[in-house]
Amino acid sequence: YEGYGIVYLEGMAFGLPAIGTILGAAGEIIADRETGFLVPPEDPPALAACLELLSRDREALARLSVNAQARYRRQPAWDKTAAELRAFLGRMRDRRS
Repeated sequence: YEGYGIVYLEGMAFGLPAIGTILGAAGEIIADRETGFLVPPEDPPALAACLELLSRDREALARLSVNAQARYRRQPAWDKTAAELRAFLGRMRDRRS
């Protein structure tokens, strides 16, 4: 279970297709079979099937890798997110004044 999914994004920055479970925030980051795979929790055969596919199908690996990097680049940068949050909090403070 991952509450946000930053570890998936960090891997995607390097072109790594992500594998996560269908629980938690993985589904908000990973597009199944586009940027990686979503598998049921506690399902080793499903995980093994994903790893097997990546190891034998180099075209699929390349496609997922390119898509994963593109997904990473679409994610807002932390400095932009922090600036937006700071501005939002400033507006809330000003409304209370």
